[in-house]
This record gives sequence, structure tokens and C-alpha cells, in this order.
Amino acid sequence: MNLASVYNSFVYGKFVTETDSGYRLVARSTDLTNEEHLGTMVETYRFWGSRPPEKNAEAIGIFLEEGNKNLVLVKVETAVDESKIEATSGGRTFRQRHYIIIPIDSVTKQLQGRTFQLLNWMNTQPIRLFSKFEADLSSPPIEPLNEPLPTELNQEEVNKIKCYLNDTNNEGQPLLLLALAVLNNDKRLLLTDNNRIDFVESLLLLLPASVRSKVSIARGILDEEYCNWAKLLIKANNSSRGKLVDKLIRLNYGSKKFEGQFNRDTTFKSDYVTLLQAILNIPDIDIIPRLLKQLDSIEDNNVTLEDPATANIIIRLIKEFPQIFQQVWKSLSSTKQIQFLKELRDNLHLAEILLLKQKLLEQLPYETEDNEFVRESIALCQSVVADKSQKDFQKAWNLATHFVTNKIFQDNITARFELLDTSLAGEIKVEDLYNSFNCKLALLLVNFDAVKIHTSNLYSQLQTKNSRAAELLNTLLTKRNTALKHLPQLANLTGMEESEQDKFYQTVLDTWSPSYEDGRELLIALIDQTQESGSQFNGNTLVKTRAWFEGKKPEFSNIFIALQQPSITWDNWKELAKALYENQQHSAAFLDKRVGTILPAEVLETWLPIIAEDENLRREFCQNSSAWEQLRSQREHFDQFVVTRPEYATTLLRCLRDSNRLDWINSNLIHSLCDYWNQHKQVDDDLRTLVTNPDVTQKFTYHDWLKLQYVCWTIGTDLNLPPGRPDLGVKEKIELLDRAIEIANNLYTKPTQTRRLLQACKAWQLDSTQLKDILRRVNDQARDFELVLDYISIDLEAIDPTQDIPLLFTQLSRLLPKSLSQLLNDRLKQNFPLAEKLLDLGLYEQHCLLNNNEIQSELRRFCHIVVQYKSKQNWSQAWELVKKLDLSTAFKDDSDRLELLNAVRPTFTVQEKKLLQEYAMTIVKLYTQPQQMRRLLEDSSTWGLSLTEQKEILKANRFACDFDLVFQYL
Repeated sequence: MNLASVYNSFVYGKFVTETDSGYRLVARSTDLTNEEHLGTMVETYRFWGSRPPEKNAEAIGIFLEEGNKNLVLVKVETAVDESKIEATSGGRTFRQRHYIIIPIDSVTKQLQGRTFQLLNWMNTQPIRLFSKFEADLSSPPIEPLNEPLPTELNQEEVNKIKCYLNDTNNEGQPLLLLALAVLNNDKRLLLTDNNRIDFVESLLLLLPASVRSKVSIARGILDEEYCNWAKLLIKANNSSRGKLVDKLIRLNYGSKKFEGQFNRDTTFKSDYVTLLQAILNIPDIDIIPRLLKQLDSIEDNNVTLEDPATANIIIRLIKEFPQIFQQVWKSLSSTKQIQFLKELRDNLHLAEILLLKQKLLEQLPYETEDNEFVRESIALCQSVVADKSQKDFQKAWNLATHFVTNKIFQDNITARFELLDTSLAGEIKVEDLYNSFNCKLALLLVNFDAVKIHTSNLYSQLQTKNSRAAELLNTLLTKRNTALKHLPQLANLTGMEESEQDKFYQTVLDTWSPSYEDGRELLIALIDQTQESGSQFNGNTLVKTRAWFEGKKPEFSNIFIALQQPSITWDNWKELAKALYENQQHSAAFLDKRVGTILPAEVLETWLPIIAEDENLRREFCQNSSAWEQLRSQREHFDQFVVTRPEYATTLLRCLRDSNRLDWINSNLIHSLCDYWNQHKQVDDDLRTLVTNPDVTQKFTYHDWLKLQYVCWTIGTDLNLPPGRPDLGVKEKIELLDRAIEIANNLYTKPTQTRRLLQACKAWQLDSTQLKDILRRVNDQARDFELVLDYISIDLEAIDPTQDIPLLFTQLSRLLPKSLSQLLNDRLKQNFPLAEKLLDLGLYEQHCLLNNNEIQSELRRFCHIVVQYKSKQNWSQAWELVKKLDLSTAFKDDSDRLELLNAVRPTFTVQEKKLLQEYAMTIVKLYTQPQQMRRLLEDSSTWGLSLTEQKEILKANRFACDFDLVFQYL
């Protein structure tokens, strides 16, 4: 391939003319139109000043053009023609400079940066002469660039490097590596032995291919003061200006010493040289060929001469020579170490090797959590695991679990979780997912909230493979301490072993630090789990969990032992519930849910005192209680419970009512209820309504009825018993009578109590004799006149003068005048038969009626009224009554007697007229005034007495007559 036209070039010198043209641009390629730039290049990249150090001075060089895109080859020599005869311009010899501009990429790729080959080629190329300006200069073919890239290593190069590596200073340090360090430290190297071309080649070969091109070189007759653009000077002339210019260090190969101004501690050290030294120290005869092969392959133009040991270069070389890692790592600065870690993320296979075999994590300095080494190391581990997870979960998991044992993860829970979670990024079997969760991830995720977990691979995998587990995990991390009861369910869904569960629960309890009240929900869930599975609570495997609860309440220690027994007694359950809950309601609810169907009576007994006074709670109990539901379905057991627990009758009755089971209300309940009422001296209104409900009473025995009746009497209330009570036989009535007397005699102190009792007895069809028997036998203060009067007046014919009347009159004697007045004017006037009966039995003789004049007067008026009433009914009986009254103290005055007798004036038959005449003959003797006699005689005429009978009356008391009266009738 002809590449002559590919590379631009120009010549700076003089025209071969008779007239001196002066130094100028004499030829250029067509593209190099910026002649000013070309002139600047000539002035900048010089080998000496205005005059060369020697006559016929020649030099070659190579440098990187500004912009780092092109390499420029330059050669300067005395102008000669093809016959090697010096050319002249104006009769004077002159020097020509030839510049060839080569794209740096061509050098890097075609020559792998071997610029010394270009220098060698340039050294053999003559410089054309020009008599006039040429604007289309073509360059000769550059043979090194036309040759194919070698497929095999140049053994000659290897041998040269080996040779020069053996040349050491007095300290045994290879001069070649020391010279390389000089260049790395931004110094310029001067060689004064033009025969050390092989040394320079070896020096360049130990640089990465892309860096080799960046080493500017000057070779030949040089003046180092003007040749300050060259990093590497190979000076053929011996002339020296004495003191070396700044940054220039001379290698005196003869003395094997470096001369100039430098800091020995820093000038001869570089990361790159350390890297090379580590590689070259590897005991391998092929180490140099392997090294050159790697260096030849590096085409990164971003690598500089001053720092060829970039993270990327180091990684490439460590990838080939991993055994050098630790040595190289320790020599790197912290900045470069961090960059190395970053670059490793693009070299994950090597990263894995370094992490596992070279123990990279152990080499890191990490003093604080905010250490960049730590952050980059964590990121690197995640990258390695993430890459592995896409190919093989188990290998990724093994890597992650290995990495997290390092201190950087042990001190950083978030990093530890994220690394382990990264291993779940790819395809994974469900059993592997559960295993990773159970043994590691579950213990870490408790440190995070739900938002954090939602972005995790774990959560995503769970959503796909077990949505319920994902849901529970979300609930736990959202609600935390208020959702601890879900822990066992989550553990079961992921198949945790008991030892794993124990560690999981302990971690949650220690990390979230729940209150005892929140924590016990976990314990309850564990107990429920064992019940559902039919196993025993295994405190031996849940050691840590158990210890947390025992720390809160020491009494749990014995309880846990009891829970591990094959059978758990009621006492064990009670102690557990008591330890779990101080609140009795919560304790009962716990027992109900767990053993309500197994031990319904015991659980019910726990509930009853709690729900007794709380209507809402009782109704809730009836709807939800397992114990109640169980017992309510077993009539025999319920009845037995009622017998053994009579003290709970009231609550049981309410529960039956709330459960619509009135048919279960039995005699035992009724009797226990009555005993309860008696004990507490009061009746519950709602239960009164319940037990008197016809649906309930329709099944009552007479014992049930009487039991209710007795409690009414005892407490002094009225149940308003519904219809349907049974008829009592003689025996039952006697029992009722005796019980009534006993209750009244022992308890009653008020007439109202006795009245209520008597009314009830009357309802039970006790006759008046029995009722009065009760009345007579009650305490005196438990009866009054009205009560006695009411019951002895039930049957007037049955009034016993020897018992009833003394009892009545005793009560009468206690009445106040006002009450006596009301009795005479109201009560008795409304019941004339009763009034007559009482008068007949001596009411008119009672001192309480006679001792007060006003009351005595009302008594007489009352007697008049009764007599008048009676005379219309049965005058003879009225008369008999009047005769008794006439002898009483109330009618001791004649005027009063006269009014009484007048009140009994009857209209009778013949026989009765005789009695009437007898009456008139009697009353007339009391008269003292003629008008009295006149009225009697007129009445007698009205009553039907004859004139003869009237004259007889007149004759009976002549003193009450006057002349006119006698004259009228006689």
C-alpha cells in the first residue's frame, strides 16, 4: 500500500539558488496551508539555538503536536545533494529540516507505539533540495507503517529489556526502571551516550503502547537548553553548559548514576514502576514477553506519561498477573486505590478473583462509615454479585454471603442487606428464595421500612412466587410493632426452621424494641400455631424468643415449661392468660379463643363476672364466644354448669335472652336467680321482665312460681306474674300460708308490705280465713287499721268477734282524729253493711271515738245515717241497733237519744206497727215539750197508727202535752 500521500510534511531551509534565500518554508504538502503555524512549530521544536554546537550537526526527533492527534517526525542536517555534496544558497551552506506529520492512531495501532522505529527510519531519509517553493510536497513511504503488524513477539526486544534490566546502580536498582520513574515524575532524561539507542527502545517498550507515542525524543547533536520540548534526550555531542537546566536529569551510564537537581525519595519512584517491578519480580521466564504483549495492546489515549499507572492499566496488568495485586495495591495512593475500585466494576471477573483470592476487602482502609473506600468496595461487591446473579443464583449467593462477613459489611447493615438482595436479581428457585430469606435476609430487613423493601429484589421475587408472604412482609414493615402476630405466619410461608424462627423473632424484638403489650402478640401467635398444628410449644428451640418474654415477666419461665407438656391443664392456661394480660376481659378472650371449645365451662366461668355488668360486652360475648357456643349446644352440660355455678344465674339468664334461647331457662336458673335477689335485696328490672315472660313461665313448675312469689315477698316487690299460674292444692296452699307467715313475721315492718303479701296470697286463692290468719300473725307495725279493716270486711259474716274485732279496734285506737273523721265520714259511709257490722260489734263504744267531742259528735251523726239506712232495709234490725246505741256513752244526753230514735222511724206492717207503738211509747217518755209530742203523734199518723194507738202514746207522757194537744186528740 502506497501511503506517501497520506502523511503531510514540510521542509524548512533555503532554496538552492545563487542568491541567499534565507531560512524559510521551502516546501509543504497541499493540506498544510497554515504556514504561520508551521513556522511556530519550527521555532518551538528546535535542537539548538541560532548556531549548532558543532559543524555538520545532525539530529532527529519526534514529538506530539499540540492537540495530541498527530506525531511529528523531524530531522535536521546540512543540506547535500544526491552526491552528498553540500548545497549552497547564495554561496553558503545551510541546514534543512524535514517535518512529517503522522496521525497518532496510526502509530499506536500499526507500530503499537514503537516510535523508535520511526526515528530509525527518519534517520535514514535524505532531505530533498528545492530551488523554488513547492506547495504539493509528497512524503516518501514510511516503511515501518507499511509493514504488517507482527504476530509474534520480537525476541530481540525481549532480550534487550532483559539485558538492561540487569544494569543496576549500586543499590541493585535497574537503571532502566529508574529512568522510567524519572519520566513518570515529569522530569526530562538526558543520555550522553549516543550508543544507548537500545536502552531508549527498552525504556519505551516498558510503557503502554499509547504512551510510547507521547514521549517526545531528541537524538543527535543537541543543546539541552533549547531542546526543552524533548522528554528524552540522546545527546551525541559532549559539549555541556555545566549545570543542567530545570527538570533535566542526566543518566551517566558509565557511573550508573543520575545527575541533576532532584529529590531522590520521589524522583525515582512511581506507581507505574512499582507495578512493573512487581511483574518483573515474578519468577517466570516468560514474564517479559507476557508483559510486552499486554503493554502492546493498550491503546487508551487518555493515559499519560506522567501517570501511566491508571486504574485501567493496573487492572489490565493485574488481570494478567493477579499475584502482584497486594504489592501493587499497597503502593498506590488512596486516590488511585479508589479509582482502581471504580474501574474494577468494568472488570468483574478480575474483581471476583481479587475479592476472593487476593482478599481485596481486607486490604482496604476503613476508619469511618463515611469512607469512600468503603462505599466503592461495597459498590464493587454489588456489581460482582449482580453480574453473577444473572447466570447462577447459588454462586451469586455464595459470593454475597462470603463478602458480607467482612467488616465493611458487618458495620453497615444497609450495605449487607443490599448486597445479599442483589444476589436475588436473576432467576431463582422458590426454595432458594426462601432459604436466602430465612438464613440471612429476614434478620436484616427488620432494620428498614416498607418503602426501602419495596425496591428490593427480595420483595419483587416474593410478589411473584408467594404474594401472601410479600403482603405479610409489607404489613410487618409498615406497622412494625403492631403487627408482630404476623411473624410466625411469614416464617411458616417461607419454611423457616425453628432455630431460624428463634433468631428471626429475637432480631425483631431486639431491633424494634416493642412494648410488652405489642410483643405478646407474637407469643400468642406462636401458641396459636402450636395449637393449630397439634404440637407443643417448643421452648427449647425458641430459646432467645423465650428469654425476651421471661425478661419482661419472670413467671413465663414456669409457664413455658408447662406449655411443653403433652397435655396442658386448665390451670396452665389460666396462668398463661394471667401472665399475658392484666386486663381480665382480654385474658378471658384469649382463653375463649384457644380452649373455649375444649373447656367451655371453665372459660365461661371466667367470662361471667366480666360481662355481668356490661351489656354491650355481654352481647358481644354471646355473638362471638366459642365457649358459649359450645356450651349452648350441649344442654346437659349447660344444665350441669347452672347447678354447679348458681352464683352466675343473673348473667346466664341475660346471655340466654341475648342468644334467643329462652327455652333453656330452667328451674335451677330460676331458683338461683331468686336466691340472688334475696341475697342482694333487690330485683333486676330486665330479669323481672324476662322471667315473667309467658314464653318462660309456661314451663314453670309450681315450685318455680312459688319461688318467684317468695322472693317478691322477701324483697317487698311485685313481679306482676302473668296468667297461667297453676292452681295450688291444699298442701301447697298450706305451704304457701306458712311461708307467707314466716316471711311477714320475720321481715315486715310496714303495712304496705303486708298488703302486697296478702294480695298475692289472695291471687293464689287463699281464703279469707287464711288471709286473716296471716294478718293476725304479722308484727303489729306491719299492719294498720285500713289493712285490717280491708281483710276482715271481705266476708262480714266470717268476722270473728273474738279475734278480728279486737285486732281492728286496736288499730282503730291508733288513728288520729283526722283519720277517725275520714273513717266515719268517708270510708264507712261508702259501705253501710260494714258500718252496721262494726256498730253492732261495738264501734260506738271505742274510746278513741268518745274521747274527742268533735269525733263523738261525728260518731253520732254517723250512727244516725247508719240507722236511717238500716231502717229502710230492715227496720227491726235497725231498731235492735238503736237499742244498743241508746245505751251507749255517745247517747247519754236525752237530746242525742231523741235524735237517734227519730232516725229509726220506720214504715212497717201491722206487726211492725206494734213495734213502732212500742218504740213511740218509749221515746215519748223522753219528751218535755208539747211540740215534740205533736211531731211524734203526726208521724205516728203518717206511719199508719190508729187514733186509739195515738191516744195511748199521748197518755204515756201527759207532761209533754198542752191543752190544745189534749183537746185535739181527746
